[in-house]
Amino acid sequence: DQVTFRVAFSTVVTNVDATDFILSGTAAGDGTISSVVPTSDPTAWDIHVTGLASSNGTINLDFSGTQDIEDLFGNALTNTTPASEQEYLIDNVAPIISTLSPPDGFLIAVTQTNLVVTFDEDVLAGAGNILIKRSSDDSTYQTINVADAAVTISGATVTINPPLDLEHQTDYYVQIDTGAFQDLVGHV
Repeated sequence: DQVTFRVAFSTVVTNVDATDFILSGTAAGDGTISSVVPTSDPTAWDIHVTGLASSNGTINLDFSGTQDIEDLFGNALTNTTPASEQEYLIDNVAPIISTLSPPDGFLIAVTQTNLVVTFDEDVLAGAGNILIKRSSDDSTYQTINVADAAVTISGATVTINPPLDLEHQTDYYVQIDTGAFQDLVGHV
């Protein structure tokens, strides 16, 4: 994965290279400024950052304390506070289930129970089904599409209200299709 920052100056500048910039943010340690390229606009430069394929967190671009950027008359760049700052969120991890309610292995006395799955990050419905299966023979008791009204999502919490009540004295397990839920950037 790579990120490109566009830095625009108020005038044409020279001496712009990778040593004029530093990365900050929680993913900065993984990134490398791989190239600094002038754009078709003579006052703008694209700074390419690579090495983010396994990173997670934020990344920002700042001027280094040793930058030596000058205008065409040899005047040093003195204002290193950007008019607007770009920050990117790097997310390369799929959502992970953090809690289940009822918990795994829990015996349910009430047959009209909602199933609640909480992920470690906000999720959206993807494509697929939630299968409620009987433990005794692995048969499917209910198939609920994630787009069904029986499935509601609020941030990181998915609530499943099975259309059919669960049967008394029956052990079940839930199987969720890969891709049924995804994080806000599409990881499943």
